[in-house]
Amino acid sequence: MKFTEREFSLRILSWFEHGHVLNNMKCDDLFVFGEPNCEDLDTEDVNVERIEAPTIKEIKYVMGVSDVYE
Repeated sequence: MKFTEREFSLRILSWFEHGHVLNNMKCDDLFVFGEPNCEDLDTEDVNVERIEAPTIKEIKYVMGVSDVYE
């Protein structure tokens, strides 16, 4: 059985439902899509990138999942 090595792990969550988890399980890089109010987020030692993408198609394009931009 051949295992594929992953370069990184990607997790997607809703800030409004599960945002508090990010303060307990910190990551190296955090991509914030849209404009959620994340004032309670502890960003010490975390690289935060805010990406304004109103649709899932745009998010897929930015993340490299799709090569079509509409």
